[in-house]
Amino acid sequence: MAEESLVYDFEKLDVYQCALDLMKALFSINNEIPASLQYSVGNQLIRAGLSVSNNIAEGSGKLSAKEKRRYYGTAIDSCRECVSILNVLKNENLVDKKNTEASRVLCHRITSMMYKLIRSAKDFTQ
Repeated sequence: MAEESLVYDFEKLDVYQCALDLMKALFSINNEIPASLQYSVGNQLIRAGLSVSNNIAEGSGKLSAKEKRRYYGTAIDSCRECVSILNVLKNENLVDKKNTEASRVLCHRITSMMYKLIRSAKDFTQ
């Protein structure tokens, strides 16, 4: 099997693809943040965004519904953390408001999809 055709189950999830889109947007926003805040606010924004996609990936591989829900809940929490940081950046006029709004829309979409995944989570059965 060629490496290019190897696809993990979570990579097929629309919510995971949205999380990757969010990361692209957050990296762009991070580049706008003044150098004096790059390692504090910028780093926190990137870590929160990575937590969204990582928890979707990890949660999708769990066998119990309880564990899936825990990881998916953490992804929601991290998405909400991104929104809070985006609000601060926007309110302090540190980044382009259009970029923060687009990222907020992605966060809203992701959290809505995550709540649906949580409700549909089932235990793995053979």
